[in-house]
Amino acid sequence: MSLLIDPKALRKWASNDLDVQKNQDGSYDFLFRYEGSSCRNGGRAFPAEIRVCLSPADDGDWRIKDFAIIVPPAGREGWEATCIFGEVGKDSVRRMGTSVPFRGRSLDEALASDVALNHAGCFCSPAHVNHKALLALWTIKWWLDDTAKM
Repeated sequence: MSLLIDPKALRKWASNDLDVQKNQDGSYDFLFRYEGSSCRNGGRAFPAEIRVCLSPADDGDWRIKDFAIIVPPAGREGWEATCIFGEVGKDSVRRMGTSVPFRGRSLDEALASDVALNHAGCFCSPAHVNHKALLALWTIKWWLDDTAKM
């Protein structure tokens, strides 16, 4: 399933929720902040950080060098109300980050991939994780394209 995002939303997220650091080797480290919510107990909010490192590829695209999803300690109460935490416990954050299928792929390939998506605010299945990962990657792509225009 493809994901269509309004450019106004991408601009807002790039401005408000994306931190960017350019590295000496030409790669970029991105931190995308996402406000998640539990899927049970009335939807308790928790912050999540999606960290992506992109390195320039020989073909002019970007390669996803690293990808991680982190729930900071300050947000653990909401995270602990999710069903994945209820099923797996403390290992749930590590398991969530390993289900991202885009690591090592080109950015354009990841954005064009046909993966299962679930738009709920949690990260409890690969489809939920794919959705949040693509939100971050589309925001990064918008930032890269907008920066190139300058």
